[in-house]
Amino acid sequence: MHTAEDGAQVITLRDLARVQALADELTQSRRYAELLRAQTHEFTNRLHTLAGLLHLGKPRKRFS
Repeated sequence: MHTAEDGAQVITLRDLARVQALADELTQSRRYAELLRAQTHEFTNRLHTLAGLLHLGKPRKRFS
C-alpha cells in the first residue's frame, strides 16, 4: 500500500502466478550467469597454465 501526498492510498494487486514466473526466470538467469562466471574462471586458469608452461619453455604437445 502506498499513501500519496494528499492522503489517498493506492493498492497494487498482482497475479501471483506471474510474480512466481518472474521470480523463476530471475533465478534461472542468476544460475546461468554463475555458470558463465565459472566457465570463464576455468578458461582463465587454463590460459595461465599454458602461459606458464610456455614461459618455462615446456609446451605440452597434444595430438588428436
